[in-house]
Amino acid sequence: LALALGRRTEPLHALGLALVVLLALRPGLVWSVGLHLSAAATAGIILFSGHLTRAMSGWPRFVSLPLAVTLAAQFAVAPVLVGTFGELSLVAPLANLLAVPAVAPATVLGLASAVAGTLAPPLGWLCARIAEPFVTWVLAVGRTTGGWSWASIDVPEPWAWPLWALVIAAALGSQSRIFTAREDAGRGVSRLPALTGAK
Repeated sequence: LALALGRRTEPLHALGLALVVLLALRPGLVWSVGLHLSAAATAGIILFSGHLTRAMSGWPRFVSLPLAVTLAAQFAVAPVLVGTFGELSLVAPLANLLAVPAVAPATVLGLASAVAGTLAPPLGWLCARIAEPFVTWVLAVGRTTGGWSWASIDVPEPWAWPLWALVIAAALGSQSRIFTAREDAGRGVSRLPALTGAK
């Protein structure tokens, strides 16, 4: 709708709309832990990854960007993980950082294999074979890091409530900073005609 109307798409609005449409079509998903995790991770990336990336501005971008994304997602899903499973992953940021180079090619080639396989099975098979090393790497990272003794810690489920409070407070703070920055930018733009006229 935003594209059709020529307006800027707000990621949080898009996420909310996607959830509304999805739940309207499949109401039973409201109880799905997978959906809770996906929605929380996506919201976390939208809200926090930019701030974290800027905080790591001195780091190489190929490290800071994926690390910021995974830290943002893990922070946002922490209340869901603790409230549902009673544990918190310590190894996820490192695992995601190791796996991220292979995720994009594995995803693209996997989709290409599925589409091409319906039209030309040999081409689908070829895409699947090319994707295999990337998928193998992602699975190997998951198996290896997940097997470490310190991969996760047990956290009492009631701790999900203070974690929710922390995440919500951080989200409100993030949005407040964004709104303040936009207001400052708007005031700066509004002063330009006056400054130009004065000259």
